[in-house]
Amino acid sequence: MNEKFIRTQEDFDRIENVQADETVVVECSVRVNSIIKVFGKIILYQSTDCSFAENRYFCAYGSSSVEAYGSSSVIAYGSSSVKAHNGSFVEAYNRSSVEAYNGSSVIAYDGSYVIANGSSSVISYDISSVIAYDRSSIISHGSSSVLAHGSSSVIAYDGSYVIANGSSSVLAHGSSSVIAYDRSSVIAHDYVVVRLFSKVRRIILDGYSVCVIPQSLKMKIKVKSKKAYIHKISPINFFERNKLGKRKKYVLYKRVSKDFKTQENTPNETVWKIGSIVKHENYKPDIDECGEGKFHACSKPHFCDEFRSAKGDRYIAVEVKREDLFEWKDSPVFPHKISFRCGKVLYECDRFGKKIES
Repeated sequence: MNEKFIRTQEDFDRIENVQADETVVVECSVRVNSIIKVFGKIILYQSTDCSFAENRYFCAYGSSSVEAYGSSSVIAYGSSSVKAHNGSFVEAYNRSSVEAYNGSSVIAYDGSYVIANGSSSVISYDISSVIAYDRSSIISHGSSSVLAHGSSSVIAYDGSYVIANGSSSVLAHGSSSVIAYDRSSVIAHDYVVVRLFSKVRRIILDGYSVCVIPQSLKMKIKVKSKKAYIHKISPINFFERNKLGKRKKYVLYKRVSKDFKTQENTPNETVWKIGSIVKHENYKPDIDECGEGKFHACSKPHFCDEFRSAKGDRYIAVEVKREDLFEWKDSPVFPHKISFRCGKVLYECDRFGKKIES
């Protein structure tokens, strides 16, 4: 790949497009004076003067890569990858991937995937997926999926799906679904469904919202509407909970690295090659719900997003015999995850379970 270093505004002004075989490293502060199309890779180390209103910004296509610092502006299309730092702004389309840091702002459409860190702000639409850390702020629309950690804040609309951990705060509208753990706080309006698996900081139900809570879990829930409802449930097993029925074999899912590995660079590193049979050699599933001594899989691929978030990750389908499965029944923290001893890797799929044809 050709590598080009930019150290002056004059050199930068000569750039019209970044080609697929090019890497452009911009080491100085620059002013963008046109729409620069990126098909290869560009790294912006200093502040970049951009403006959408004045048609002065970067536009990333295909499998291109942009790493932006200092308030840069990027529009990303077609599975492109963007890292945004220091207040940069990214608008992502068509399953693009974005990592946002240090107060950056992201608007995600069309199944894009965003990891937000350091007080970043994300607005997601159209089945986009967001993982939020460290006081990040998320507004989610249109069946988007959000996994919130730390002290993140989420406002969910229109059938969005939110998993809240740590001290996250969720304000849910429409027919959104929220799963709450740890010290999370949830305010539910309209037709929102909240599922509790452990004590949280606060639950407020309004409108026609419903809170589903195990009978054994004792906590105070504030109900502000006569139409809101607390539904206490008896324990059900993994197969009932995930509507899998009774079978001799099940197709479950894992999220793995770009080279089909898990637990990379550790003594537990495992390769999940398509077509292979993977067997655990030190199977001890009953020690703890998580950790060593077993493999783990989920009932749906997107549930695996709770456990991995590395760039380039893939989803795989694994066939497991019922006799090789072990369910953690003592108040499971992760209701969509199950342990197993041995399985056959069937195929790669997308985060909704659709097989990816090679």
